[in-house]
Amino acid sequence: PWDASRKVFWMVPGQMMASNDTAPGETITQGDDPNFIQSDVMQFDPAAPQSARWKKTGAGLGPDPAETWMSVYDPVKDLLVRSGFNGGSGTVLNVLDCKTLTWRRVGIPAPFDNVRINKEYVAPDLVARKVYAIDGAHGRLYRFSLDTYAFEDLGAIPGGKAGVDVVSGAETRPEV
Repeated sequence: PWDASRKVFWMVPGQMMASNDTAPGETITQGDDPNFIQSDVMQFDPAAPQSARWKKTGAGLGPDPAETWMSVYDPVKDLLVRSGFNGGSGTVLNVLDCKTLTWRRVGIPAPFDNVRINKEYVAPDLVARKVYAIDGAHGRLYRFSLDTYAFEDLGAIPGGKAGVDVVSGAETRPEV
């Protein structure tokens, strides 16, 4: 997400994986390499000289990085919010304070404790201070507040929930 106050993009780790098809200087380990950082929130400054565009923050991965891909920057509270799911806690929001670079987990109570906003896109409405997200596993559209983190179920999505092809393992959606 773009942070207009700092004039940087934030790269918030989620599901990070090394590839067997590596770039020069990258190894296939799950650890950091000098030019391929997997275990820290980073900032990207597009105006900086090329050698200084990326910067590690020291914030680390946060509490629930597995199975998450998307984050939202909240310019009012100066926070990054990453939605996810934790098998022991259920639906969670991981919140990074951009000033102190400290994380906290916000557990979402029932009946929204089984919402799976994992690898789904999120769409922030920063004026209304709401974030929209699809739970593909259950085929539902949700909205949560950037002020209270309260969830609302907005109903079924067209095409229903994502399925998995038992032969290929690929996600499928029924015809609409």
